[in-house]
Amino acid sequence: MLNGLVYKLLYRHISVWQMAGFTLANLCGMTIVVAAIQFAADVLPLFSGNDSFMRPGQIVITKRVNYFSSLSGSTPVFSGEEIKESSRRKTK
Repeated sequence: MLNGLVYKLLYRHISVWQMAGFTLANLCGMTIVVAAIQFAADVLPLFSGNDSFMRPGQIVITKRVNYFSSLSGSTPVFSGEEIKESSRRKTK
């Protein structure tokens, strides 16, 4: 049945190249729509607050790095005193 519909379209002066271009354009359009839906599904948890990156028991601790320490090649390491101080602090 589908084959008969294609021949009816081709009989009405739609060339094979126009049909191929129409098919390719539809495939590209469907790919864009599916990619947009997949992107929205992947990004939605980040905006709703239910992301799995930061759990309630986790905390982010940063150490300031200056220009001179990065040029000398020293790595910013927390000292034992800094670790003890951060463990004494209460989190929200």
